[in-house]
Amino acid sequence: MAAMQRLPARPSRQTWRSRIGEQSSDPAYLAAISPARHAANVKAPVLLIHCEQDLTVPIGQSVLEQSALQAAHKDVQFVRIDGDDHYLMQQATRVRLLQEIEKFLKAHIG
Repeated sequence: MAAMQRLPARPSRQTWRSRIGEQSSDPAYLAAISPARHAANVKAPVLLIHCEQDLTVPIGQSVLEQSALQAAHKDVQFVRIDGDDHYLMQQATRVRLLQEIEKFLKAHIG
């Protein structure tokens, strides 16, 4: 039987590896660098904005981060946007994103 040819990595996998290295397949390493594991070190207020239909980054990632920040008694606001995805394809989503950012900044820096 001929040796199987390895398919090239998807561009997103290549980007992932360029940012965190080949250790990206090691669950212990990924857990160690997870932002949720470092919530206690956060010094500034955090705004999380996530679209409900995001297929690129599961919304559970933002839910986990929000929970970790709340458990660490940090100032966190989580805005869920329904009806759009990771790429903010709808104009109404982009407008809402900017409104939420403006509101957050006004509340925290005036």
